Amino acid sequence: MAEIRIKTVPGFDGVLGLTRTADGFQAAIETKQAEDVRLRLYDKDKETILQEIVFPRESFIGEVASVRLTGLKKFPWYYSFVLDGVLTPDPYAGIVCGRENFGTDKIEGVLCGYLAPAEYRQSRPYRPARDTLIYKLHVRGFTMHSSSGIQKKGTFAGVKEKLPYLKSLGVTSLLLMPCYDFLERVPDKTVLKYEIGEPEKPRVNFWGYMGGFYFTPKASYCATANPQREFAELVRACHEAGMDLYMELFFGRDCNAQMISRVLYFWKQQYGVDGFSIVGDRIPVEELSKNPVFAHTRLLFSYADEGMYGGKTPALRHVASADNGFQCCIRSILKGDENQLQGFMEKNCRNPQAVEVVNYVASHDGFTLMDAVSYDFRHNEDNGEDNRDGSSQNNSWNCGEEGPSAKKKVNSLRYNQKRNAVLMLLLSQGIPLLYAGDELGNSQQGNNNAWCQDNEIGWVEYSRKKADKEFLQFVKAAVAFRKAHPVFAMEKQPRNTDYLAKGVPDLSYHSDRAWFVSTEPADRGIGMLYNGAYEEGE
Repeated sequence: MAEIRIKTVPGFDGVLGLTRTADGFQAAIETKQAEDVRLRLYDKDKETILQEIVFPRESFIGEVASVRLTGLKKFPWYYSFVLDGVLTPDPYAGIVCGRENFGTDKIEGVLCGYLAPAEYRQSRPYRPARDTLIYKLHVRGFTMHSSSGIQKKGTFAGVKEKLPYLKSLGVTSLLLMPCYDFLERVPDKTVLKYEIGEPEKPRVNFWGYMGGFYFTPKASYCATANPQREFAELVRACHEAGMDLYMELFFGRDCNAQMISRVLYFWKQQYGVDGFSIVGDRIPVEELSKNPVFAHTRLLFSYADEGMYGGKTPALRHVASADNGFQCCIRSILKGDENQLQGFMEKNCRNPQAVEVVNYVASHDGFTLMDAVSYDFRHNEDNGEDNRDGSSQNNSWNCGEEGPSAKKKVNSLRYNQKRNAVLMLLLSQGIPLLYAGDELGNSQQGNNNAWCQDNEIGWVEYSRKKADKEFLQFVKAAVAFRKAHPVFAMEKQPRNTDYLAKGVPDLSYHSDRAWFVSTEPADRGIGMLYNGAYEEGE
């Protein structure tokens, strides 16, 4: 094929990667101190090199090399940068080819493609906290188990198939654990331990809390050969079902505030994602929270300081604090720890005016709800670290027997403990979050750090047990009860007084004596009375 006629001129508008310009394209990359920087163009067979463009020295600005390519009406099929002779994929690419198999850390030979920006997407109506129930899931683990009843297991399409189930549960918002094309980095020294006679296998980063290609859906989570289309179809299906879709994104120390903002904007603009949970190191919480582009986008952080608004109330609360304080408190109460009631009253009614609050009793990091009432100790031997990984502080209680039990008394107690946990979650102020499988009695066999378990430990099992089906119906009923009574999700934090003269306070606490609450260290019971007359607010 003849060489493409391209005019190359230095130029940089501050945007890294490959972007469209008025008369062609701009290609920009961090040089990483490389002296020789090139752009290699490939034909659609991904092997034939069409052309290699050398970046002139005058195109270097600091540690960025950038050129404008004029005369290109359409970008060639695939491309990659070459830094001092090393093929280097574009970390800002919207299309990545060569990483279609899950469980690898392949970078060599990976090529990139240009993704044209989607048409401008009108913002969806922002879902207020009082109408929100978040369901957190792992795209692969949610449907991989043989009991899932899904044909396209472990994929975005598989999640789409499960939307009717989630809708029936009362879920309004899906929160996907990392589903950008993260790198499944494999430690060199530790391996999983399998049965004697089987070869040892390297560990795989199943959860995905690593860096990678932040601008492309994970190809190995796809049932088709088009990750961009499949992910877009999932978002569209959620919206058509009246549900929101949130993404969880992890950023390490090498990601700056500009990079993080650009990633969030990309998924919002390109695919219509409704919100983000942002975790990692040095997250610019205040900068993202005050960015007007995200003013109608729900942002979840492990901690959001309500004082960042200077004592003022934002026009729209869209920032949420999602720490594990509520979980620790609820689990401590469930297992009968002393001196917990005062903390529970504070967590139960917490609903500040500046930021939202997300409550949960289980998440990916730690015991599932079932395991929290079935194990006293972590059982992470399969992780290959001699059971030293994962938290040793789980605030759990096995109800009398470690692990699965055939005793009716033990199982009945566990069933009641799970119901208590769900009720304390759903009858508290703030946004409730359910972790995938908890409504089904899903267990990870006592593993509280299943980050490398791409198997039945880490997958959701859709139980066929009668007791678990009953619990699922209980969760559905509890969700419906919360939605039917807005007093459990007030616009403002309850004052524990009858400030509207409705007869009794908006929320009051009681002990074995009405209108008196004891919070002595030995006290373990408390009653709550919500005044339904406050459902309509002020």
